[in-house]
Parts: sequence; structure tokens; C-alpha cells
Amino acid sequence: MVYEDSPDLLDDSHSQADPNRNNLDSKLLTCTSTRMPFVIMVDISTSMSEGENYKDGIAPIMKVCNFINHLYEYLRNDEKARRCVEIAVVTFGPEDFSPEKDVISPFSLVKDKQDVDITARGPTFMSKAINYVIQMINERKSQYKTAKRKYFRPLVLLITDGGTNTPDIDEFNKAKLNCLSASKGKHLVFLAVKVGREKSSLNDSMHFDMLKGFDALHEPIRLEDVDFSQLFSYLSNSIEATISNAQVDQDNGTANAEPKGDFSALDDQDFSYGKK
Repeated sequence: MVYEDSPDLLDDSHSQADPNRNNLDSKLLTCTSTRMPFVIMVDISTSMSEGENYKDGIAPIMKVCNFINHLYEYLRNDEKARRCVEIAVVTFGPEDFSPEKDVISPFSLVKDKQDVDITARGPTFMSKAINYVIQMINERKSQYKTAKRKYFRPLVLLITDGGTNTPDIDEFNKAKLNCLSASKGKHLVFLAVKVGREKSSLNDSMHFDMLKGFDALHEPIRLEDVDFSQLFSYLSNSIEATISNAQVDQDNGTANAEPKGDFSALDDQDFSYGKK
């Protein structure tokens, strides 16, 4: 993961206006920590609440919440991560996506986070949420630059149990190409995760294939048993490796050396379980 100061390649022409886009986070002006923006996108369609399809009877949405809360706990207990990693949580599913109700946790350090408790409902529409996340990232990077803060390449983690609904496919594909372009330009890392396995093998394969093409380097990940332990280990190790040389605020106000290296945690590690 590398500090990024090149021009943005993200197209936010489909994004929605954010009334707070010009408000600089005052905390960015009073810190020296290199920041790592990380967006978790969560599918809240009705099928995510159906636990009867799994051996343990636990609904995927409950496991996703546990995964996020476990990640929060890990970050709080890591000396550097709690000062560097800024997480946002965005939900998607119903067609009426809006930042007011679906950005359930905006960008902030983990010390400011409350545990998540998400309810699943409705169909699966992805494109508006993906476009808005792109806008969020662009705006946050703009704030970093205004505040003269260094940052690592943004990471997006999308978690779903299916594919976008048919009426949304055209806009979904446009959003996916936008993400792929950003990935090729080293402006973004996009990891897509499909949980569970659908009753129809044809639908399951088709929906998994839909998640291909978001990132230039990484194939989508399949978690058939909705077991997030391996994904958690991978992410926590990746974050630790990425920020190991990051500049961070110290209790006495001093700072460490400049960040070094590339996004080795994601680009060089074996990612075999993310392949078919």
C-alpha cells in the first residue's frame, strides 16, 4: 500500500451530492498520523437474514456484524492501527439507497466506533452504493490533501450473498468498470466477497461471476460456510503489514519515520482461497 498523491481517476459523475463535502474534519488538522481509508460495504437484502440455509442456523448478516465488531476490537488493541485506520460502513440492498440511512458509520478512527447491528431487508441493488463509496473515497482523499495528511491506498471490502438485481445490471457494470479503472491506476483496492452458496447452482455461479472485474489483481473471494475467520486473519495481517512503517501520532506528540513500500500485504501475499 502506498501514499497516493497522483490525480484521481475515479469517475463520480453518477454520485450523489453530499452536503458535508466541503467540511474539513478538524481532527485531520491536529494529527500527524498517516491514514488508511477502509470502506466495508454490506449487503442487507432479505436473503442475508435467512439462517435456515446454513448448518449452524445463523443468518449471514449476524456473522457479518460479528466480523465487523471483531475487526473493530482488533484495531482498538493495535497501537498503530487505532491511530491510522479510518473505517466507514455502508449498506446496500433496497433500491432507495441514500447516504442518510445507508452510511451507517462514516469515516472515523475505530476509537469513535460503536458496534454495528444491521438488519437485512429487501432486494439487492448495488450500483448506487458503489458509486457513492467512490465519491466518499474521493472526498476523504481531498480532505487528507487539504490537511496535508499522508495516506495509504484506499481499501473497499464488499460483502454479499448474491448479485445485483436484473434492473440494476447496466449501472452495476458501469460502476464496476469505474472501480477497475481506479484499481489499474493504483488508486483503490477492491475486494469482493460472496458468502454462502445459493440453492440454484446456475444462479450461484452467475452471481459469483458478477463479482469479478472490480480489481485488476484480486479475484472475488467465496466463503461458502460464511466463516469469516480466514478473511479476518488475512485482513488483520494485511493491515499490520501495511502500516508497519506508518507515521503515527505518539503520546508525546512526536512521529515515526515516513511510510515505505508498496501494498505488499495485498499484492504479494498468497490469495489462493480467493480463487475458484
